[in-house]
Amino acid sequence: MKTDWNGIMKIVEARQTRAGVTIWESTNLYNMLHTGGEEMILKTLFYNDGSMPPSYYYLGLDNRALIEYANNMGSLVDEPAGSGYIRQQLKSSTESSGWLVNTGDMLHKAVSNIVSFQATSSYGPISNLFLTNAPNNSGYLISSVALTSSLTMSAGDVLSLRMTLSLRDCP
Repeated sequence: MKTDWNGIMKIVEARQTRAGVTIWESTNLYNMLHTGGEEMILKTLFYNDGSMPPSYYYLGLDNRALIEYANNMGSLVDEPAGSGYIRQQLKSSTESSGWLVNTGDMLHKAVSNIVSFQATSSYGPISNLFLTNAPNNSGYLISSVALTSSLTMSAGDVLSLRMTLSLRDCP
């Protein structure tokens, strides 16, 4: 457990497979909550005009060399285009959302189903996963997670992720 973590998203497991064989994996990757993410959370809770929360959140991949607090959607570098890549949708409502909310033992967190990116042809390198509230670059860059190494996806590769969302680190 990381007591000084200021984030909201943790990738609890990440795995790249090629022809069914794991070629890269990592666990417990912590994010950086961006200034836009903080703004969106506060507006959702305290200054909501009815447009929050969004119906969907989106996970995407990019290749920024450095993740910084002030990053925004314009800061993304080399987000893949084509090759089977598409930002992955996560429904924000409880109905068939893919989220399990755990509130036991005073450890409150939302746990996602496995989210997968599948390549139909090669793309990359990719170094980061990001969370936004828009399918395009019109929304907030909420948070980003640096992968432990840069990855290149080949045709047929699958990058699978499971994450938790919480206001403090939960085991």
